[in-house]
Amino acid sequence: MNNSFDSWKLEKKVKESDLIFTRALKSTYQQDLFNKLANDLIDQKPSYSEGLQMLELFTDLILMDYSESLFLNTDSLDTWKSYLKNLRYPMTTHHDDAMKNKFETLPWPNGVKTKFERRGDHAGVEIKFFISSQADLIKLIASLERVKAELK
Repeated sequence: MNNSFDSWKLEKKVKESDLIFTRALKSTYQQDLFNKLANDLIDQKPSYSEGLQMLELFTDLILMDYSESLFLNTDSLDTWKSYLKNLRYPMTTHHDDAMKNKFETLPWPNGVKTKFERRGDHAGVEIKFFISSQADLIKLIASLERVKAELK
């Protein structure tokens, strides 16, 4: 059967070992739902890694007995991925949102760029800044001390 999912797998050079998690799908219903979702996903033109992440989310949610109606497809791949992650990891998502809000309200020094990220099991903030002199560094350190004080 040649469908858009099969074409995507060929185009992205997806190996069967990349999809080993799908072996947990035992019933015909589970496999059919996975294939339907996979074909819907490919319409969003995901990259190799985005596609595998979404396919693994689909598998987890199917195995958690989520009904088909909960796999709402949106116009944006990022929005759909966030929605599914929230279904799959509700506590982590809630914790990350609270942490992100806290970090966004901290008194970051002028010129400092922050970005909340999750890297595996850890969530935090990536901080970027530009220093052109020792005086700039001293000011930045003093400003970061004020941020540190707010975290307590």
